[in-house]
Formats: sequence, C-alpha cells, structure tokens
Amino acid sequence: MKTAFLAIPIVLVFSLLASSQQVIKNPEKPLAKNAGRVVALKEVLKILDEGTDQYYFKYPRNLRIAPDDSIFVQDENQILQFDKSGKFVRNYFKKGQGPGEMTYAGDVFFTDKNIVIQNSSPVKILLFDYSGAYLREFPVRQSMRALIRLSHVFNNIYYFNGYGFPQVKGEPQFVDVLQAMTAIADGTDEVKTLMSFPVKKYVISSGGGGALFDIGKFMAVQYQQKYLLISHTPEYLIKIYDPENDKVVRTFRREYERVKSPPETDESKKGAAIINGKRYTAPSQKYVNDVVSIFTHKNEIWIATSTDVKDKGILIDVFNFDGVYFDNFYLKGPEKSKILFTRTDAAVISGDYLYSIEKNEDETYAIKKYKIGGS
Repeated sequence: MKTAFLAIPIVLVFSLLASSQQVIKNPEKPLAKNAGRVVALKEVLKILDEGTDQYYFKYPRNLRIAPDDSIFVQDENQILQFDKSGKFVRNYFKKGQGPGEMTYAGDVFFTDKNIVIQNSSPVKILLFDYSGAYLREFPVRQSMRALIRLSHVFNNIYYFNGYGFPQVKGEPQFVDVLQAMTAIADGTDEVKTLMSFPVKKYVISSGGGGALFDIGKFMAVQYQQKYLLISHTPEYLIKIYDPENDKVVRTFRREYERVKSPPETDESKKGAAIINGKRYTAPSQKYVNDVVSIFTHKNEIWIATSTDVKDKGILIDVFNFDGVYFDNFYLKGPEKSKILFTRTDAAVISGDYLYSIEKNEDETYAIKKYKIGGS
C-alpha cells in the first residue's frame, strides 16, 4: 500500500514505546490436543447491490457490526446500514460541511447509546442515535500535522492513531515511522498525546513530493471494550494496550515459520508512486507479514496468520488474555468465496459469525455472513 503526500515540513513529538515490556514467548505448537483441525464456514446471508437504486458497492470498506447485529459498511459517499437480515436501513452520509454533514468518512464505532462516525477532513466526530437521528458533533483539533484515524471509544474518550510524513533526505530508505496514539475527551478541546508504535515503511522523498510504502502494517482492534490489540511489526508480535492508562499490559508472540513472498505479478507492480515523472516501487520483501488480521471471539484473541493451506484454509492462532497460545485451527470458507483477509477492514467476527467483504467472479462486491463451524 502506498500513501502520497505533498512535501510539507512536519514536526512530530511522540512518546516512545517503553522497551522494558517483557515478551511472552510461546512455542510453535499450541496446548490443545485437537489443534490444526479444519473449521468450516457456512454462508447464511449475502447482500448484493443488484436490483436497487438505494445504494451501490464500488469500493466497500470498514465493515462493522453494531450491538444490535446490524451491519455497517462504507463506500463512496456512503455509510450504509443493513439490519441483521440484510435489509437496507439507511445511508448516514450527507455531503457537505454543515451540522450532520461529511466530506470524507473515516470510520464507524459504537457505544451503548450512540453511533460514532469520524469525518476525516476536517476531523470531527458526529454522533447519531440507534434510530438514525443526528444528535451533535464536535471538532477534533490536532496537536500535530498527521493523518489520524479514530481507533477506539471508551468512557466518553475518543482515541485516535496517526502518523506524519518523516523527514528524510537523499535516496529512498526504510524508516520506522511512529504511529502515535492520541486521546480527546468528549466536550473538551484538549488533545492528549499517548504512546507510539514504530511501523516500518519505505520512504521516498523528492523535491516535488513524497510517498510511503507499507512494509509493516499497523492494526488496532478493540478487545474486551477497554483494550486495543496492537500489531505493528512484520514479524509475529501482539500487544494488549490499555489506552485509558496509556500502557502495554501484555506483549506476546509464538515461534512461527515465516511465509515467503510470492513472485511479483503485473497486478502487484501497479502499486507504484509517480513523482516528478519518475516511477517508484517498494523493494520486494523476502517474507510477507506474519499477522494478516486480528479478531476477537468472546475473551479469546484470534490471529489470522499468513499461513494459507490449500484445501484447509487460513491458519487461525488462538490466545487468551495472558498471552498463552492454547489452540489453532484452519478456517475454511466455501469453495468460490474470496474472503479478503489481507484487508484488515474487510472481515470481522461478531459472536459465532464471520462477516466479510468479498469480490465476486464478475468483479462486483458482496457482503456475506458465515456461521463459524457450519457444516
């Protein structure tokens, strides 16, 4: 993935992640005697955009499941809500800059009482009730020039993660770009800077602009309401972060046989940046990122790994809050499904169901719901 920027001077002030956190090291094999089994997915719901003029799927993203099991997904100028049976409910996106209006939606989160939507530029938080009524909004005044994204809402505090373009000169290079957590309490203008997590990127800086290519991938997934599960390295490493107290309470990993990167294809080579008429791409990596996605199931932490075995599926590692690796299984979807595990915003687990954004054979998209463990 690449991100292009104009060449703007940026000053970043971050609190570095403490290096004293003890890492819990797990063996290659989990404790469960039936580990390595195949768990099937049974399709129980499919949402298409055929035969309707109420919505469309162009580039669906940010799949979210509300407490009432309704399904939210974003697309071009759309924040779509479907009820648990797949019936279209409403589009929350209203173009503009006035109250209740948005220019570009960042993400959707839920509290006991409200639907929370972030507008990305300018950054503001919009609140709706579960009947769809607009309640109020407030601006988020950034303490740094950076791209920020809402990642967590807890106890009326809104947590964001963001990064700025690093100051580099000369040839393109690998840089650990700091992904900073910030917080703002509802009803205040004060932005509090919290912990940072380094993410490896390949940086191109030129007189006419610059670009970033992701090498590592930053993931922040809500866990047990209070915590965030963090992955920020290409290698297997998971952190349980408590944003309220701004500390990492667990760091764990397991022995993992890394998966080699596939040969480059014409499709993969399309991810290039053109700067001053010159084409730049990131150097190919020997291995793909170990962690592809993070899910939660009740109190368990499910790690979707880069191990994908034909006729079995994606290898899912299972940990508990203490960082103990106690189980794993292969998650196998229907034969023709193309669950986009490589996109962290395209699959989510809620209860005993997996919801996914999928591309059909005709290049159109569908939203699907699967029963986990269905025959």
